[in-house]
Amino acid sequence: MDLRQLRYFVEIANLRSVTAAAARVFVAQSALSRQLKLLEDELGVSLLARQARGVRLTDAGEAFLARAQILLRDADNLKAEFRAHKREPSGRLQIGAPPSLRAMLVAPFAAQFTSRHPKVTLAFREGTSHQICDLLAQGEIDLAIVSNQEEISSFATRTLLTEPLCWVGPPEAALSFSRTVSISRLASKPLILTSYPNSLRVIVDRALAEGGIRVEPIAEADMVSMMLDLIRRGMGFTVLPVSAVDDLRNQRICSASRVRGLSISWVIAWSKERTRTPVSREASDHIDRLAAQRIDSGEWPFARLTARASS
Repeated sequence: MDLRQLRYFVEIANLRSVTAAAARVFVAQSALSRQLKLLEDELGVSLLARQARGVRLTDAGEAFLARAQILLRDADNLKAEFRAHKREPSGRLQIGAPPSLRAMLVAPFAAQFTSRHPKVTLAFREGTSHQICDLLAQGEIDLAIVSNQEEISSFATRTLLTEPLCWVGPPEAALSFSRTVSISRLASKPLILTSYPNSLRVIVDRALAEGGIRVEPIAEADMVSMMLDLIRRGMGFTVLPVSAVDDLRNQRICSASRVRGLSISWVIAWSKERTRTPVSREASDHIDRLAAQRIDSGEWPFARLTARASS
């Protein structure tokens, strides 16, 4: 088994066609089929099953595809790491983060980093902190920005910052960043909350429980865009980080007030099991510097840096 066979298999699996894969990798279809047969013979299992139109993955093929993609990415990163000693960083870096950080941190980072390192290809995955942690554990991303409320002990981490959580409503609610509201105020309106085990939901429910308040959300949504659509339709209010709503309130899409005593802390995380590439190290350093710059300049209101540490 060699990397060439792995690449051929991944192309066939992704395209669900030997013919299309052969055209993609500029190899004769017969040669591609022969390499696939050699791979299957060595593994002792069938990876693909032929159909009337194309092929499908067997159960063994599904499992092998996930491992093959990780091996190929590690091989590409290894080459990029040693080539980086001779020239500027290159390669592919996959980053995961919640959508609430997109406008304040992730998008500005992408613009700056690609401008500085044009030979690096960035790929982004969005989801809840819990989902992003799963992707990191599975090796599908290289770097993650997640809430420290998640189970992150199996990862290497660097603390990033802490920011307030806000009670968010429609513009006509006239909520203001200059004012704060109490935890109990959250129960005065129907709530649209994230679902379990989202970190935001855990933080909010814990705070309500400590105040002796029980609230059943009127709706659950994990995406900021969906929450805002529901708010605009008069369904209720939600709780989000400052970073998620700062630009939106300036555009009069919503209004927001900070909730007293309620905050969320973010960390940068990566796998302890996989060797970090120079690109990954530079990206995490850049994220760290950018967050500090945005806080120092006042662009990230009410956020504060947390103690710098790596584990």
